[in-house]
Amino acid sequence: MFRLKKSKSILLMIFGILLACFTLPFIIGVFSLFFIFPPLFLLFLNLFVFNEEK
Repeated sequence: MFRLKKSKSILLMIFGILLACFTLPFIIGVFSLFFIFPPLFLLFLNLFVFNEEK
């Protein structure tokens, strides 16, 4: 019983590590999109939209 529980916890740990390895890049990508694109969008607006009014 103890050996089965230990192997089950090791499998659960491996599954958790694999799940983190697959989901973490997507989470980082969503955060980078959220933090990088608004300044780029504002820079684009500043260069093209507001520049034509002057």
